[in-house]
Amino acid sequence: PGRPPVCQMIDGSLYSMFLDPVLFRKAAELKTEDGDIIQVTFPEVRHPLGPADHPAHPEQTERAPETLRSSSRGRPSSSTRARKPVEGMASPRTIRTHLPMNKIAFNKNAKYVYVARNPWDCCMSSYHFMTMMPQWQMREATFDDFLKVFVKGEWGFGDYFEHVMGAYKLKDEPNVFFVTYEQLKEDTRDTILKLAFFLGEDYGRMLENDKDLMEDVLKKSGTEYMRDIVKTSNANLASLFIKNPLLVSRLPKPSDDEKESQGGKISFVRVGKVGGWKEEFTQHQLRILQEKIEEISKDSDIMDLWKKQWLSAKEEAAK
Repeated sequence: PGRPPVCQMIDGSLYSMFLDPVLFRKAAELKTEDGDIIQVTFPEVRHPLGPADHPAHPEQTERAPETLRSSSRGRPSSSTRARKPVEGMASPRTIRTHLPMNKIAFNKNAKYVYVARNPWDCCMSSYHFMTMMPQWQMREATFDDFLKVFVKGEWGFGDYFEHVMGAYKLKDEPNVFFVTYEQLKEDTRDTILKLAFFLGEDYGRMLENDKDLMEDVLKKSGTEYMRDIVKTSNANLASLFIKNPLLVSRLPKPSDDEKESQGGKISFVRVGKVGGWKEEFTQHQLRILQEKIEEISKDSDIMDLWKKQWLSAKEEAAK
């Protein structure tokens, strides 16, 4: 307990020792093409974005089932896979990545969709992800242990605050659709329709005029649906990050009890609700995160994205 995750420095940022720096850099070198749709999130911000994941154009609709099935196999992300599979995709391409916006080639003729989640829920979700997988060697870590490295960006998968702040600075670019996870959960239908029009007038009109298609998109954008299909084995999930088979073989494995409780599968989507942090954060932990938030947002209005939660967290921390 208390031992931080083992990290390495990749281009000035700390990442898990198990990430391949060669593949990481190749992903960052990927050139975006005109018409590409790039969906960007910080790790542990998981929400299917309707038209971005479920094409609404007649010529693309038939590809949607395969797109969704690929999620359950661990859809290639440009932050963990080599660029070759992406470069071989037919244009226009839909690409997902956890790379920060400042590490992605910015093409004014491509479209970028960024989903930001509030820091409290994102932190808690990241903790559960790290303790769920024995390969990260944080199974015994307490949330206090994890919070210390999360606020410093040393938990192995990037600095949350730098990631969100970098994207927030680009939110007014005409080819950037910046939305919060909370907006998506609160008004999924309206947000998906706005996204469809952002991607193209034809997409928007089709969703607007085709009730059945809209209902299908809404269903496949729901937490329950994604929890059911976005599942994989512990070994397959680990293989997305750890490319050395010898290293994988030497790392801790799930216990028999864990395998039985998970039914041989683990889901990328755990709970997915907004405000779950209120059930788990202590006052002391809220104060630690509050101090970090105040530090990074002193010259920014970024916390206006989560006004109610920000006020609630400060009130709870002050008790």
